Amino acid sequence: MKSIDLLYEDLQNAPSLLSVGDEVRFMLGLMALEPDDIARNSEVFFKILDQLEDSHTTGWGHTSEDPEAVKIFERFASFLEGLAAHIPAQQEWLNSAAGNFRLR
Repeated sequence: MKSIDLLYEDLQNAPSLLSVGDEVRFMLGLMALEPDDIARNSEVFFKILDQLEDSHTTGWGHTSEDPEAVKIFERFASFLEGLAAHIPAQQEWLNSAAGNFRLR
């Protein structure tokens, strides 16, 4: 499991428009972190989320038809909604981002 700082560093070295596979990789990395660790490092987390959300909505992620990727996008959306209990001040952003990762 990578730390949130290593995930952020990896994301900084990645293209701004990620492939679906790269989006999935970063989402899985974030979901592997403990919610309390994310809350303690929320500034870095929201930088990662912002980049992921931008890539997802302007890149290929939002049009993915890969059933496995779609499942992970849905899990990530639920994960974001669950983080609101740990970062209540950012509940609105988390819920908005969750909606962007769902492919409905």
